[in-house]
Amino acid sequence: MNSLLISIMIAAATICADFNKEECTCNDIFLSGVVNVVEYNEDFKVRVVDGFEDLTVTNSPYTAPSSCGNWHFDNNMSPDFTVRFVEYGEDFTIRIID
Repeated sequence: MNSLLISIMIAAATICADFNKEECTCNDIFLSGVVNVVEYNEDFKVRVVDGFEDLTVTNSPYTAPSSCGNWHFDNNMSPDFTVRFVEYGEDFTIRIID
């Protein structure tokens, strides 16, 4: 029970300060569109999880997805935002589905 409580507290502490699940935004950036994966100077640090995610992400084949969580990963295009994948210290968690 204590480990569950600690996990919940840690998760709550690492979520983006302005993460808004209802509006699908973080720091006023709509979480849809072209995404570049970077090693530094990211807009967001994200951790991929298998459950209890903050945001469900679909890897979109379209270059201009507009629905919440539809991300088109393409480092050759100008991004709507950038992410760095991390193991801890994330701004929010995602689960990627096909």
